[in-house]
Amino acid sequence: MIRTNFKSARALAAVGVFSLAASHCARAVVLELKPQIGQSASYDMTMSGDISLSADAQTPVPWAGMPLSVPVSASGQLAFDTLNVDAKGAATVRTRVPNAQLQGSVFGINAVVTTKNGIATFSLNGAAPKTFPVPFLVDPTYAVNVSRLGRIQNIVPVGKSGVQTASLSSTRIAPKAVLTSSESASYMQKWLDSMPDVWPDRDLKIGDTWTIQSKIPLAKAPGGVLEIGTTNLKLIGQETVGGVVLQRIAIDGTTTIDAQKAALINAAMPQKDVSKGTAKLVSDSKKVSGDLWFDASAGRLARVSLKIAARNAMGGTTKPDATGKTRNWSSTQGFDGTFGMTLNSVSMPTTSAKTPIS
Repeated sequence: MIRTNFKSARALAAVGVFSLAASHCARAVVLELKPQIGQSASYDMTMSGDISLSADAQTPVPWAGMPLSVPVSASGQLAFDTLNVDAKGAATVRTRVPNAQLQGSVFGINAVVTTKNGIATFSLNGAAPKTFPVPFLVDPTYAVNVSRLGRIQNIVPVGKSGVQTASLSSTRIAPKAVLTSSESASYMQKWLDSMPDVWPDRDLKIGDTWTIQSKIPLAKAPGGVLEIGTTNLKLIGQETVGGVVLQRIAIDGTTTIDAQKAALINAAMPQKDVSKGTAKLVSDSKKVSGDLWFDASAGRLARVSLKIAARNAMGGTTKPDATGKTRNWSSTQGFDGTFGMTLNSVSMPTTSAKTPIS
């Protein structure tokens, strides 16, 4: 009897553990940003891949007639400062690059560009470096207003040290300081209106999916919007890193602009002085795949790991020669590589000390 009761108790315990685990796995989570005024999040950034360049002999670029494959790599830090948060949870965020290094090699020439505290250093093949200021990397004059669901709502001018120079609006009004005409302001407004939410406004469980539509506002397109692709996301699980529970999200996105869509885009572009030559989009495609790790408790991304494949084709005519004759030119550009970000530290609003992320 005692043996039977022990087996029953063990069975009940096993069922209880299984039920608890199943309940934990099925627990819903909401993915949304939770910004705090004054907070700054710093990420370690890496990028590597190959840039491919190809242009016929008539193309007005230095590498005309010489197909190139340029291996590049970059590393550094990206910092995101929350300058303001409105009543709806939308944050005004500026992006800084405290330090970075970019390396590339072509024809035996090795180029290295480093930036630190707003000063860039450029060197070729180890020669004496040249320096020049790049203050916009550490003290940018513009920030973006982002909703709690990751939608870009506005572009906000800011002064030095992130002091806002324009009133914050929860509506999508393009700041005229960014634009040069009422026409471009109108287009910017339409572009902002077409921005999608990144995170779905609902509870998610492991296995749930959602889709982001990529669109370009275009008057001549059906409905005034040109659809160019989709990004599919899926909550595939959760992982505990350094004691923090992270939601892992698979991402797979593709955008494609074929000849027909390119023609609509070209027709909408302002006409330029043909005496300087012409340029138009022929085609464009991008594919992004990989994983995102989101800290639902803190309301921010903790890690990004992406593979990127991009292709772009351009074409046009050269400026007229002495006899008034022009020639057609064409070029293609591409990138195949990886991009990653990992949260390094967070400066809280109540203290200037940084909290390292283990």
